Amino acid sequence: MNQLGRRWLAALAIVAAFPIALTAKEKPEKTQETFKLEQVELQNAGVEGLLEQQSSWLTRDDDAQVKGVPSSKGQVYLFTGTIGGRDVVGAITVNNRTRTLHLDLNNNGDLSDDPPVVAQRVKSLYDQGWSQSYRFGPLRFEESQKPSTLSGSANEDSAAKTSKPNQENRSKRGLDSADFFVEQIDTGYLIVRPAVCRKGTIRVNNKSYMTVLIDANFNGRYNDIGSPKRRGAEKTDKSDIFAIDRNANGVFDFDEFRISELQPLTKLIQFQDSFYTVTVAQDGSSVTLDSQSPAMGKLDLGATQADLVVSSADTGIIRLRCAGQPCSLPIGKYQLQAVQLRAMDEKKVEWGLSSNVIRNNIEIAIDVNKPATLKLGPPLTMTVAERSDRNSLSGRIVSFNVTCKDAAGVEYQVGATRGGTGNRAPAPSVKILDEAGAILSTGQFEYG
Repeated sequence: MNQLGRRWLAALAIVAAFPIALTAKEKPEKTQETFKLEQVELQNAGVEGLLEQQSSWLTRDDDAQVKGVPSSKGQVYLFTGTIGGRDVVGAITVNNRTRTLHLDLNNNGDLSDDPPVVAQRVKSLYDQGWSQSYRFGPLRFEESQKPSTLSGSANEDSAAKTSKPNQENRSKRGLDSADFFVEQIDTGYLIVRPAVCRKGTIRVNNKSYMTVLIDANFNGRYNDIGSPKRRGAEKTDKSDIFAIDRNANGVFDFDEFRISELQPLTKLIQFQDSFYTVTVAQDGSSVTLDSQSPAMGKLDLGATQADLVVSSADTGIIRLRCAGQPCSLPIGKYQLQAVQLRAMDEKKVEWGLSSNVIRNNIEIAIDVNKPATLKLGPPLTMTVAERSDRNSLSGRIVSFNVTCKDAAGVEYQVGATRGGTGNRAPAPSVKILDEAGAILSTGQFEYG
């Protein structure tokens, strides 16, 4: 073949390869992935950390005004509380060794038309041993009764509303998402906790993480959206729970800010510094994560260096590390959940000062056009509170407590920790002086 022929063949090869190269370059990266979840029954073995952190509580209230309280030759205990947004009343009757639960499953305030449920003596899921551990159920609220299909037609919705609870055969036919157990460990309260959950694994950046969905309001659906609450706030949300074992240690626990890995299901989540929309199948059989790039704004702390945890109804829990310059987060309104101030000493050793539970409502509004400002950290105000007691042996006893607050009203744990070690600085000392300045007594504060 002559030289001209070889050039033509080379040109044809380039032309043939060019569309392939364009196609490979223009093919979008995979941003959405769906993960399957299996139903797991929680009768005698629970998901670590799930039950203790998510259960609802009914507290004893012997003065409650309840209709249809059953008569009993033995003791009768009344209980009230909130479960999945419902105000619930119930009663426990004790006859000899038999305990029977009467729970207002149809939410009409009358116990006379609710079936009695006799307790089983079981080993508690709450590590309390065998004594005083009783389990009732599985049970289901009447409005959560539904047919076997989840197609959601108008006829099926009507049937679901008019169907009556069938508590007796629940364990024989298998448990559904709306089912729950009631446990009694002590006569002062009842524990209401899920009977089932959805459990599986998600993969992010080629790493697997245990995931659980919980029908936390016991209505038969797993896709009810909610918003995180401040630590210490009362749980009044009707949302479901989406849990990710973020540190991949095999349990659902708390992070260094005491923020639980069990969080209300939200539309958007932050995971490994990226953001994903979350779509959950109504029956909890799957969860879909779709990578997103939301519109971002800035939060300016000035020169303060701090790690923050903020929460939003749309984005859930977000963790920020602000290093003396504005940090980025999606636009929206947030509540401050936790703070850890950071500072270097003269030896370049980093120290941290962690906040207590933030009970005052500190809101942060993030806008795309203007950075939000938040004054955290120094100057810190130390306050000493005195308390005086008296007993027959020692006479008058005076004790002192120290609190530490910043300009935003955030209260911090007294005593900084050395970065990377968790070692605290020595507790401060105290001197008691008289009017003339003479030392009457000295002492050392204690942590705790």
